[in-house]
Amino acid sequence: MPQGPIFTRDVADATGYVANITGTAVSSLKTTNARLIKVSVVAASTAVGGVWDCAAAASTAAGNKIFTIPATVGVYTLEWPCVSGVTVATGAGMTLAVTLG
Repeated sequence: MPQGPIFTRDVADATGYVANITGTAVSSLKTTNARLIKVSVVAASTAVGGVWDCAAAASTAAGNKIFTIPATVGVYTLEWPCVSGVTVATGAGMTLAVTLG
């Protein structure tokens, strides 16, 4: 039985924005609405990180936390809409690649 075309999408081509983050600082990647596509932990850590739907480090709170980034290497696909912005904190020594849309 024939099937229709299979549509695929390369996330990096679709979004055009990938942030590479290393260290323990809290980084505001976007200060307006965005879509959090993927968080890739490139280098592991001894502590977890986090992603919040907010525009500044001072605004991070439990109520707007989207994702706790595990301290292990891996790729986490989220496809999550953020209305206020995207702020990311890494664990000690963690390296991330964060893809936004």
